[in-house]
Amino acid sequence: MTGADEPRSEPAALAAAGPPPGAAPHLVLQVQPDASREVVDAAFEALREMVLRSDAVDAPRRLAELNAAHRALAGDARSERAPR
Repeated sequence: MTGADEPRSEPAALAAAGPPPGAAPHLVLQVQPDASREVVDAAFEALREMVLRSDAVDAPRRLAELNAAHRALAGDARSERAPR
């Protein structure tokens, strides 16, 4: 098998396909609901790179979902650490 016939690795396939529209942010970024900011950031960067390198027709939609999920989870992580 070569080229387009080769199966994609599972992470690449998940990054390209993504979760169903409207999925919870932690599902979009493929992290646990209580993931640390560092884990959220690392997952976002890895998935973002996979999507940016993808030639999938829905790559812009997937990138928008990743950005929204990252904003939601990174905001949660910041608010949890903010002094009260």
